[in-house]
Amino acid sequence: MKKLLPPDPGHTALHLECNIDDMNPEIFEYISDRLFNSGASDVFLSNIMMKKGRPGVILNVICEEEKAEILKGIIFTESTSLGIRTFPFRKDTLSRKFEKISTIYGDVNVKRSFTTIKRFPANRNMMTANVLLPKPAFL
Repeated sequence: MKKLLPPDPGHTALHLECNIDDMNPEIFEYISDRLFNSGASDVFLSNIMMKKGRPGVILNVICEEEKAEILKGIIFTESTSLGIRTFPFRKDTLSRKFEKISTIYGDVNVKRSFTTIKRFPANRNMMTANVLLPKPAFL
């Protein structure tokens, strides 16, 4: 396999999560915006079933360690959550590059990520040859 660009080195991050079942769901967009604007890498919601059959939501926030206390403060002050679970984890990401490309509709910003290049056989003959060779014919 040929490498195009090496991946960015991994690092530790935090996953903050809390269950919410007693809040107007329209408030989640506001809270998400506040969390992103305060340094959250990602914010997402997961629907769950709470005890006694109540519908609820898990508010998930991914962040760097140095942003955790600020983001927890937002969750505690802007939501009805009474507790937050914090999980450290390793985050591995691909190298990425932001580019502007021209299209018939105008310029568009795109994000490209880089990983290894894989080539696959174009037809059955290549697959047959691949079995007979000491290394894959399509690399």
